[in-house]
This record gives sequence, C-alpha cells and structure tokens, in this order.
Amino acid sequence: MTLLAAITRYARSTLLRPELLFIFILCLILWLFASLRSDNWFFGRLGFVFTSKDVSENHPRRRFSGLNNGPGPPKLKFQPGKDYDDIDGEEKFSDNLTNDEPEIYWHKEDNMAVYGIQGRRPTMEDRYQYKKSQDGTVQVYGIFDGHGGSAASQYTREHLLDTILDRVANEKDLSKIDFPLLLKEEILSHDKRFLALARENTDVSGSTCVVALLHGDKLYVANVGDSRAVMKEKSGSTFPLSLDHKPNLPEEQKRIEKAGGYIAFFGVWRVVGILATSRAIGDLPLKDANVINAEADVVTVNLREKEAEFMIIATDGLWDVISNEEATEFISDKLKEQFLGSKQLVIQAFLRGSMDNISVMVVKLDGTEEESRN
Repeated sequence: MTLLAAITRYARSTLLRPELLFIFILCLILWLFASLRSDNWFFGRLGFVFTSKDVSENHPRRRFSGLNNGPGPPKLKFQPGKDYDDIDGEEKFSDNLTNDEPEIYWHKEDNMAVYGIQGRRPTMEDRYQYKKSQDGTVQVYGIFDGHGGSAASQYTREHLLDTILDRVANEKDLSKIDFPLLLKEEILSHDKRFLALARENTDVSGSTCVVALLHGDKLYVANVGDSRAVMKEKSGSTFPLSLDHKPNLPEEQKRIEKAGGYIAFFGVWRVVGILATSRAIGDLPLKDANVINAEADVVTVNLREKEAEFMIIATDGLWDVISNEEATEFISDKLKEQFLGSKQLVIQAFLRGSMDNISVMVVKLDGTEEESRN
C-alpha cells in the first residue's frame, strides 16, 4: 500500500466521518452568525473568539449591529481626568461634525444628576444636556443615544435644548403655550437642520432623543427612538413617560411597509435589516427612503396629581438589562448619593452585561433639596 493510499484511507475512516462533518458545519454556521451578530452577548463572545477585534469599517459585523460599530472590549473607565463637564453654557457650539469622543461624563446641578460611560462599545456616542430659562421657571433635560457615529447626538446636544428655550423666551404668556406641540415642532425642525448639514458632510449617523420639559407642576416628555423615561411616584408605583419606537410595533411596521420598506430580524427587529429603532434624529439614507421619521410622541404629567418623586431618563444600554421597576426601586435608595444614584445604576447595568454605552439621568421632581456626599 502506498503512502497516498494509506492517507486517503485514514481520512475516509476518521476526518470524513458523518458526525465530524456535522460538527464542522455547525461550527462554521456559528462562526458566521457570531461575526454578524456580535451585539448579542453570547454570540458577541463567540465573535471575539473566532474573529479579530479590529474589524474593518465595511465588515458586516459593523453593518448589522445597527451602524454603531459593534461592541468593543470591556471599558469601564472612571478617571477624574476624563470629566466631560461643559454644561454651564460657556461652550462654543459649532456645526463641525467631528468631535472628540468622551469615554465618561458626569454632572450634577439643581435637581438633576447624570452619569454615562462608554462601556463595552469602541466609542462613546451617548450625549446629554440640561438647560434652563433665564428666570429658571422652565427646565429642559435631554438624553441622546447616537448610532453610526456621534455627529447626530453631538449636534442635538449642542442645539436642540437652546432652540426650545429660545422659542419659549419669545412667548409673553407661558400659560398659553402648547408645550407638546412646541416640542414636536422643534424636534422636527432640528432634524431637518441636521439632515441638511449631514447631506453636505455625507454623514449617515443618527440619534435617539428624549427631552423632558418642566414648567411649574407640569412635565412634558417628548420621545424619538428607543431611549426611555420613567417616573417614580411617592406611592411606590413606576409610571412610564415614553414608549420605545421599535420597528415591530404594529403601527410602526405598517408605516414602514407603506413607505416601501420592511423589517428584518437580526438579533432584534430592524428597519430594512439595519436600524433597531423606527424613529430617530438623522439617519440620512433611511430618511431619504422615508422609512423612518423624527416625529416625537409627547406624554404630559401633572406632578401634583401623580405625587411624583423623581424621573429617570436613560439610553437603552440601561433598559436592555434593567426593567423600569428595578431602576426606580434602585434609585429610591440612592437619592442621597452624590449623583442621585445615577452612577451606581450605570455600574449595575454594566455588571449585568450591558453591551452598549450607558447613560442615566436622574431628576428630582418633588421640589425638596438634597444633600450631596462629597
């Protein structure tokens, strides 16, 4: 028997056995799926085993993770030198779409505190903002979760709340303002301005948007996308202040399909197989195709009737791993902490395995002063 014949016989009796071929094909399928769906925790782990961490810009692993570059290695960074505290209004805003990425930010002022980390993403695309009118009677809070880059969330952070307050300042009698309509109109106008700028710069980024406006005993919460706001009542109940705009919601799916689009399931339901939210600021290609929009839903709450205690606004990096009720119960015990519990809730979400940027804003609504720990 020749050496070649011996090798062939050995291969047939061992390597080409049906069970071994089945295992090989199964491993190949898992590898292919893991490389595409790395934003799922389990398959993300497989993706890091079978694929390189340095993935090219056009790799499907990035395209099919919602244009957000996919999760990177764990990055829990609490470095005092990385403070992103420029919320005092002295920052010079610009239409430049290139900005340095913060890895972490925090801030506490008046009745609010916010904390955000890059987490397991390769870049930090979350942004936040807090503004108030000159006389302090109107306060506006915002959380913005970027995808496909940070241009949309950064631009929204720099401009949206200012335009809302400018509009309010032009009204002589605030009691006559239709705040829900105002918020809807200003968010749509803001989206149009950003899209014009994005078209000039060939930018395809997008962002969710949750804006809460507080005036007297009324709270108005406008939502675009799948970031979320919830409120805790003194009775202990948790009250949702927004509805996630997901592509598989019947009304959203019907609108998308009527516009000629479709939804596909890649780990989660996605508009045309790409975007995991059906509404957003920006996303120029999908806006041009008319399959998503920036129309906000607005919830109005009478704080006295609800006996509201506090509100949480957060990106889906929190809500992916923590429920509304868990979040409000957690914060209830942490309101005397330095950042009203927002920092501890962010860390809790990270430790539970959140694969996204995580930003949490806590706003006290009961009007009491809170002592902060140094």
